[in-house]
Amino acid sequence: MRLGVIAAGVAAVMIAGSAMAHEGVEARQKLMKSIVGNVKAIGAVVKGQSTESMADVARRAGEIKMDADNMGGVFGDQVYVENANGVRTTAAPAIWTNWSDFFKLGQDMEAAAATLQVTAAGGDMDAVKAAFGAMTKTCGACHKPYRIKKKK
Repeated sequence: MRLGVIAAGVAAVMIAGSAMAHEGVEARQKLMKSIVGNVKAIGAVVKGQSTESMADVARRAGEIKMDADNMGGVFGDQVYVENANGVRTTAAPAIWTNWSDFFKLGQDMEAAAATLQVTAAGGDMDAVKAAFGAMTKTCGACHKPYRIKKKK
């Protein structure tokens, strides 16, 4: 009887941990998709391929800034789980072994997005292009060491 209760308790903890890992991966992916969507939309504006306004660019940059600020929350409490409950992840284990560097890169993105937000509010397209370029460099600075390339 006692062994059965212990086994049930262990199973419950394992199932809960697996579900939490799954939710963590999904939360990270949702946040990253939000950033990507906003980056693509701003990119279309700076390339002249969109009718969105500078106010839209400023709003989108603000959303990127908020997402960057939230990165610590969606990555920080998690550990690396490969394919949690079948959900594939491109988050590299190095995120958690080099947490301070990863966190700093997130702060760099947040600062660059804030600069882009203010710059877009000023309405100067050349300045927006420069600020957007600087912000996207923060994306690459993080993706190189902390993102696993997707298998095709």
